[in-house]
Amino acid sequence: TISVWNDDVAARLSGCFACTDWDMFVRNCSDINELTDTVTDYIKFCEEMIIEKKTLKIYPNNKPWV
Repeated sequence: TISVWNDDVAARLSGCFACTDWDMFVRNCSDINELTDTVTDYIKFCEEMIIEKKTLKIYPNNKPWV
């Protein structure tokens, strides 16, 4: 499975992060470890919503450059 990146995806992901209230995470977390886990999970959530995934089939006779 691969992620398909292009300029549109980068712009949408950037827009998602730009409109995020990052102080909300700081206010609701009690320590740096919880804050790190929370922000990382939020970033993964945004990536999963926006970035398209494709599944590739690999056959034994595929050339390495394919």
